[in-house]
Amino acid sequence: MIATGYFYFDTKDKQGDIITREAIEKLILPEKGSPILFEFDPKNVVGTLISANKNFEQNRLEFTFDIGRGVVGTGFAIAGINKSQTFLRRKVANNIKDFDLMSISVLAGLQPVDDRNKIHLHEDKS
Repeated sequence: MIATGYFYFDTKDKQGDIITREAIEKLILPEKGSPILFEFDPKNVVGTLISANKNFEQNRLEFTFDIGRGVVGTGFAIAGINKSQTFLRRKVANNIKDFDLMSISVLAGLQPVDDRNKIHLHEDKS
């Protein structure tokens, strides 16, 4: 099944972090065929990446991927290593200006840090 996942940037998330436009401009997107994980578990690959795009008009990353039938999840997330500073949870937001993308995940039980980070399934044409 083909799906698209959205990850929004340049806005404060539920944890108080802001991944800035500057960080996204520097970000190297993953290659076609990269694994899609289930809730960040590297042993639970549920799909493969078809394409990745930086959409600066809507301030979001867009990932199209092929996931297995029966995969249940509506949330979407990325995990990365912040190169400019450590991720600290505090009252003032972290403005993340440089990070390396480590993984892309479908979420079911875990909640995305921004409620707009969702998966949208495409109609199966087969």
